[in-house]
Amino acid sequence: MKKIRRLVLTTIPMILLKGSIAFAGQGELAIQKGVEWLVLNQNPSGSWGTETEYPNLCLRDTSLVADTLCYFGTTNTKAIQWISSQETPSSRAIARKIKILADYGSDTAELIGTLTSSQNEDGGFGVDRG
Repeated sequence: MKKIRRLVLTTIPMILLKGSIAFAGQGELAIQKGVEWLVLNQNPSGSWGTETEYPNLCLRDTSLVADTLCYFGTTNTKAIQWISSQETPSSRAIARKIKILADYGSDTAELIGTLTSSQNEDGGFGVDRG
């Protein structure tokens, strides 16, 4: 059940974000219902996914859903607060956090500094810092 929920939580935002829902002229209604479903299935903490079992995936899933909601003009303060409070042990997690927080108008200067300080000598970024 958890795997199915995780699959749904990561797939629906991508489908919505790509704008590929078109139901015989009812696309707007389908999007609205999708957004409502996402908000109704948010964890009390503000996240989506399983925080205790898969914390890294939970940050990813919550970021994807928050990004989708932002795209469709819905602000979700609980999600942004949850994302802001999360530790970011990898370059990928830091970049994800920067993108979402910047989209919602938060100051990301410190996170950008952390990310750029973990850049490899070859100019790339590994999964882990440094």
